[in-house]
Amino acid sequence: MAQLSIFWSKAAIDAAGPALGSLRIQVTSEVAEIAERAVGWFMHAVHCDDPDVLLHCTGAEEETGWEVLVRLGRYESMPGVEIPSETAGNVSVQLPQEVETPDNDLFVADSDIGVADRN
Repeated sequence: MAQLSIFWSKAAIDAAGPALGSLRIQVTSEVAEIAERAVGWFMHAVHCDDPDVLLHCTGAEEETGWEVLVRLGRYESMPGVEIPSETAGNVSVQLPQEVETPDNDLFVADSDIGVADRN
């Protein structure tokens, strides 16, 4: 199993709210699975119960393992890129993007998130 160093942005922690504990487990599980197959870099979106919360995860391979940044994200349409849909005609392709706020660039190591936040 690859060594993971996971860092959460303050914006992602705040947006997760009371679901933070379960989201930490979900993120760790999903990115660990991806890191086993990835080479160099990966991006992954973790969906939450709250439709307004999307966790945008990026991983960079380092000599000692993977450094993973978890930021608050959202889906944004790619102008001019559409795929056919049987029920809705053509649908615009959407990709996860990081939300640009100062709190989304302030990070806390997963291991440093308080015990009270884990429940």
